[in-house]
Amino acid sequence: MHRFRIQLIARVASVALAWPMAIHAQTLADGLDFAEAAGAITTTAELGKDTAYTAGYWRYDGTDSHDGSGDSVVSVLPNNNQLANSLLTVPVTGPAVVSFWWKFSGQKYFDSLSFYGDDSPVMLNWTSNNTWQKITTEVGGGLQNLSWLLERNASKPENESAKGWVDDIQVTPIPNVISLQRALELIGTPSFPTVHSRAREDGGWYEAEQDDAVESLGVKSVAKSGDVAPGERSSMYFSIQGPAELSFDWGITSDGESPSKVDCRLNGAVVTSLSGDQGRERRTLFIRPGLQQIRFDFTRYLSSEEYEGVTEAFVDDVRINSFSESPDLANAVDRPSGAYSLSWTRDTTVSHDGVDSAKAVSVDANSAKLLYVELPPSAGLFSFWSKTDTDDNVGFLSIYVDGNLILQRTGKTGWAKTEMNLQANKGGKRLLEAYFYRSYNVDGNSPNTSAHIDQIAFAAGQNNYQPDLAISQRGKAALGQKVYNRTAARQTATIRARERLPIGYFTIRCTNRSATDSDKMTLRGTGDMSSYQVFFVVKSGKQYLNYTAAFRTGKFSTMDLGPGKSEAFELWMAKKPRTKKMQDVISILGKSKASPAKVDLVRAKLIVQKEKQKGKKGKKAKKGKKKK
Repeated sequence: MHRFRIQLIARVASVALAWPMAIHAQTLADGLDFAEAAGAITTTAELGKDTAYTAGYWRYDGTDSHDGSGDSVVSVLPNNNQLANSLLTVPVTGPAVVSFWWKFSGQKYFDSLSFYGDDSPVMLNWTSNNTWQKITTEVGGGLQNLSWLLERNASKPENESAKGWVDDIQVTPIPNVISLQRALELIGTPSFPTVHSRAREDGGWYEAEQDDAVESLGVKSVAKSGDVAPGERSSMYFSIQGPAELSFDWGITSDGESPSKVDCRLNGAVVTSLSGDQGRERRTLFIRPGLQQIRFDFTRYLSSEEYEGVTEAFVDDVRINSFSESPDLANAVDRPSGAYSLSWTRDTTVSHDGVDSAKAVSVDANSAKLLYVELPPSAGLFSFWSKTDTDDNVGFLSIYVDGNLILQRTGKTGWAKTEMNLQANKGGKRLLEAYFYRSYNVDGNSPNTSAHIDQIAFAAGQNNYQPDLAISQRGKAALGQKVYNRTAARQTATIRARERLPIGYFTIRCTNRSATDSDKMTLRGTGDMSSYQVFFVVKSGKQYLNYTAAFRTGKFSTMDLGPGKSEAFELWMAKKPRTKKMQDVISILGKSKASPAKVDLVRAKLIVQKEKQKGKKGKKAKKGKKKK
């Protein structure tokens, strides 16, 4: 042992003496030549689906770089007949110009290396030529995640591994352009935002005088898109502290046959667009609470050969109407705080709780009234009451939570409750957004176009999932519908069978009683199955499929059931030959998969009755007569 330790120390010493520089761990940041990330640089990899594959992680590579004199990072996905992917993520702060070098090797059109930002278009690299290429793009404002995804989708004996390299990330902030602040009429407004764009010579937006422009600081000017080549874009960025209403004028000039377009993006998502050849138009957007990122993208398309006109877009007269939360509105909808609106008001004459509610009235056609209500981001049970008083298909109340539409009502309706389960919001913030929109006027006038919301409630950790089990003899009325308990009181279906045919056929029906959410149910059967044979059967067409093993272990699951939907199964029980036990009971436990604490229980009971031995009694009677 001592000899081995001495040899090991000698080897380590010889390696240390031979190494020309200090030994240190090479990181992903070293390989990318980028130490200014806004957070941790991370890598993940999966083999197949949802299976961690640490061997595929991106790692430092000291053997290759785009200029042949340094290092890079690499991911290798070997060819082993399974789909695989690996992800490299680098967080940066925008708006900024991002450049990097990359290289790819793999099966063309099947394997690929792609790049994307949180609000940037995906770029694909599937040219397997082991040649370094430089990419330059822009990313939007705020924290942005830059991601490189290596995917291997082809696995054949003759294929090589899929490999991807990334090197030399450069992030250059896009500067504030004061002249664009003036062109958009933002200078002098409360908390006016900075406006960012690349230099005009690089295709960025710039200030240009225009006769119909709104005057600002003595200049009639607009913000115009830069001169870019076909297929390229020119972008302008600023941020807004919400809640607010954002309104602006804009227009676009281009070839109508091959139209270019201008998009307005909110946090990376397109919310409104213009294309073709359109003059000045006014647009209004609702901005959620918190810091939100606004971006205008002009994308130039290839014009026809005959078109020799101007191809550009402009934006002018930006107005930001900010507003704060309203304690009165919060009280009206029974929330402690966090209610915002410029157009909804507290109404004490119409309510569900007899006290007050939030009300919106839309007098003008093509107008929308917006209410924001902050909700806890945790998982829980969410509910509210609403009603509308409109002509059919004239006024629409639309409710969104987490950006998803959960309710839309129109017409003269009474109070109705909406209840649903909410999963935890990973972003840490959650909003209810209520839009009341009036599309047009009926006969020139629709005086009763209004909507009300009341009693917005959220119970953390609770839900409305409810598995409902019912049981019956095959073809008979079911027991236990809409009865939920763990004891199966009065939910036992009993079948009495003769000993010559000791079999009972039961039907079990699983119903999802959640008012709004889909669910699955797991079923498990327990009881003495040694004296009686038990089969759990699923009918599929004309076939009967045996799922008894899964039923005994609690691994059997229904299909995905929508609210109020159900699925039926069969349970067969039979007395085994030579057993003396004349009855048996099987308990069936149903659990909600979404909320396993929600359960329901039913029972199947088979009683086997002995046959009366009439023949034997008759013989005894005859013998008695002869004796007399």
